Amino acid sequence: MNNKLRAYSQEMNYPGLSSEKGNKLIAAIYSDQSKPLLLNKPHVEVINGETTEGVLVKLMAVKSYKAEIFDCEGKKIRVSRLEAGTGIRKLKIPPSGMACLLYL
Repeated sequence: MNNKLRAYSQEMNYPGLSSEKGNKLIAAIYSDQSKPLLLNKPHVEVINGETTEGVLVKLMAVKSYKAEIFDCEGKKIRVSRLEAGTGIRKLKIPPSGMACLLYL
């Protein structure tokens, strides 16, 4: 994304990476998280690189998100809504799947 690239939790061999630019955040989670991914941009894409379903996220905005969930083959399997103010929650993303989140 030609901007900030962050690797998280050195002590855990960097289980997460993210990049952000403008209104967009892209993150990939590769193993169990000790901290949730902070959702603080209008457009967020999350890749679940784990072998288990789900990624911990924390809503930081006052707006809700529309979440489109895709499997490892790119098929849309679910559309849901993340309500503002729900704090930390597990976003159900299948292994090697992806979630595209947009402000409502």
